[in-house]
Amino acid sequence: MSNVNEVNTAPEVQYENNPFNIGLNGIELLFKNAQQVGIYAAILAGVAFLLNAIASVIDVINTPVNPQNTRSIYSELPNIPIATGNELLIIALVISFVFLIIVIAFLVGLFLNGILEYTAARLSLGEKVTFKQAAAASWKNLPGYIWMNIIKMVKVLLWSLLFIVPGIIMAVRYSLSGVAFFAEDKRGNAAIQRSTQITKDAWLTTFAGTSLWNIITLGMIAPITQTGAISVLYKQLRHATDSNVQKPAAHWLSWLTLLGPIILLVMMFVFIIGLALLIAAAS
Repeated sequence: MSNVNEVNTAPEVQYENNPFNIGLNGIELLFKNAQQVGIYAAILAGVAFLLNAIASVIDVINTPVNPQNTRSIYSELPNIPIATGNELLIIALVISFVFLIIVIAFLVGLFLNGILEYTAARLSLGEKVTFKQAAAASWKNLPGYIWMNIIKMVKVLLWSLLFIVPGIIMAVRYSLSGVAFFAEDKRGNAAIQRSTQITKDAWLTTFAGTSLWNIITLGMIAPITQTGAISVLYKQLRHATDSNVQKPAAHWLSWLTLLGPIILLVMMFVFIIGLALLIAAAS
């Protein structure tokens, strides 16, 4: 059941705190006002699924049939020759090449994601978006978008040093910074601070709104669900914040989205411990 509360007298702006409806409304909005980008997001999801499938097949092929017959790499260490100067140069070149590939992949990934976050920004403003428009905007703003994401990653990393949980919390608080970057022309840390501001008192709704459909679909259509969800979240959270309206409490389904996986992990851990104790007692 949906809990929908108007955040002001404007009928076109409503606050949806049911994470299932946030995702569903976002998907509908994406394919209604940005169909080309929706197809692009579907293609990204398909490519990611295909790459993961190929990687899984390669892992299966490379897994030894009988690992007990394989010799430990440590038994070979005494026979490893010392690399010569030319060999060290080749190794350095290979490492540099791999690093370059990683950097290029990182930049390309941000460009592709920028298309989705630009689309979410325009959708949150009630506009229609074409793929060409989104791609051009992502490319034009790429340097600033890269810098903003670097700042965000460094901040999340630093927070994660405090026993991981603060990093997870702040990653959710920062999750709308890319939309703020494009929707309000915020740059660098200003976009991150804007995301922190509008998600205040709505952390659980933001977390569940961007996570529930990923859980339901096992993350297989994440580019679609994420783009739609953040467009809906940004629109309502920005309006509620700027209108100084109290955000409704989190929906029960949001609590289930947060606590459900934790409960399942605890149950699994208890089951494994119990099974191990039974086996030890039997032997």
